[in-house]
Amino acid sequence: MFMIFTFLWLQIFFGVLYVVNLGMVLLLYLKTDVHNNCLAGVIDILPVVKMNVLLYAPPLLLLLLKAMNIFGVISALAGAALVQILGRIFIHFWSVNFKFVPEPVFVSKGFALLLLAVHLILLAIFAHYRWCK
Repeated sequence: MFMIFTFLWLQIFFGVLYVVNLGMVLLLYLKTDVHNNCLAGVIDILPVVKMNVLLYAPPLLLLLLKAMNIFGVISALAGAALVQILGRIFIHFWSVNFKFVPEPVFVSKGFALLLLAVHLILLAIFAHYRWCK
């Protein structure tokens, strides 16, 4: 019941805002003596209205995705992918760049996390010096 009342109140509020906006536009028409140039006025106001509608699109899209529980699905998929990536064990036989590392060290979880950390740190340093000058 509260939700219906809230939506009704918002509809009334935006209806009043629309009437105020329309009144301001009509007042501008009266002050500038533009009575017979209706088409030019519509062409002037139309892009403003379109841009106002586009400004509300991103939050409405987020609300729609939240209502459809898309974020839960995406986080579950991302979590599963992260577990799969971090749980992967590399095969020493196929290694080209790390042949000098002994196989027990190469297949260890610590070595994989060290490589991941070094990679992320180097990416951050590159991004900092390349894009954040």
